[in-house]
Amino acid sequence: MAAMPAAPATPRLAHPPAARRPVRGAGAARRAAGLSLAELCMVLAVLAAVLAVAVPGLEGLIERRRLHGGAALLAADLHWVRSEARARGEALRFSVLAGPDGQCTLVHTGTREACRCPEAGRLPGCDGGAVALVARHWPARDRIRVEANVGSMLYDPVQGTTSPAGRLQVLDSRGQGITHVVNLSGRLRSCSPQAAVPGYRSC
Repeated sequence: MAAMPAAPATPRLAHPPAARRPVRGAGAARRAAGLSLAELCMVLAVLAAVLAVAVPGLEGLIERRRLHGGAALLAADLHWVRSEARARGEALRFSVLAGPDGQCTLVHTGTREACRCPEAGRLPGCDGGAVALVARHWPARDRIRVEANVGSMLYDPVQGTTSPAGRLQVLDSRGQGITHVVNLSGRLRSCSPQAAVPGYRSC
């Protein structure tokens, strides 16, 4: 009986050689793990230097905006008190007063001592039937203050004149400021000493 032919051998699949992975050096491993302590300290030092330059400039910008805004409000109140006295036919006062946490400026009726500067967020108190019509608070934390050579000015309801004349300054923490000069006729002129504040003529 003839012998059966042997079954063909199953071919073996040849696997390609595994790709060789590059060996990473110590520097690459360190970059993958994150910043080193020395690199982190360098970044923090750069940030601190940038903030040291930027923060004072930003504070100065905010203070200048407060100075301009405060001077504009003060001028508006000085114009208003004169026209309101004539419209009411009643004498009105503009007073600069010290308060518990700064200053306040008031437009009010009555005598110069009739009204008091309140705390922030509260209405001013007045005696003897006097009424505060406008009250503005100047908190010390804003570093903007009002200096005046008179404590109170009385506006005549007929002529619109002022007694006495006054000189009011809105000043920042560096002493630069905007001056409002009120003459005896009640008219207002604004300026800045040595033209320190742009946009205002020199006093």
